[in-house]
Amino acid sequence: MLNLGYMLVLLGVRLYICLIIKSDGDTRNKTIMKIDDLYLMHTLIANEWVDKFCKKQEIEFDYWVADEVGGIGSFINQYFFTLSDIVYDIRMRQPKGLILQWQDEEIEYCLENDGGFTSYYGYTKKVRHRKEGNGK
Repeated sequence: MLNLGYMLVLLGVRLYICLIIKSDGDTRNKTIMKIDDLYLMHTLIANEWVDKFCKKQEIEFDYWVADEVGGIGSFINQYFFTLSDIVYDIRMRQPKGLILQWQDEEIEYCLENDGGFTSYYGYTKKVRHRKEGNGK
């Protein structure tokens, strides 16, 4: 649940967007303000998703790779997840630990084989790599 500070930022950004749409004049200064506000909102929301994810998985967040907020997050210096996979994990109420299991299995498979990749979405739908020799 968003707190009052987050809600005010969201309302402020909506107000700037409405002002720009209704304005007939030069909007360059307003557009710069809007972009800064959108980035702030993006940062707050991305970090809120990560906070919820860390609580669910009982792991710690390290950093955003290349300081790109909302890109790939590093967790306990072992796991790396995109914000899309984090959001999917939480919104679709995937079982605790499934995303960690997926990444462990993907790394193990890639180390033993040349290439191949199963997305987290696919993994949640029971897509798995075929094991050589057993026909599965």
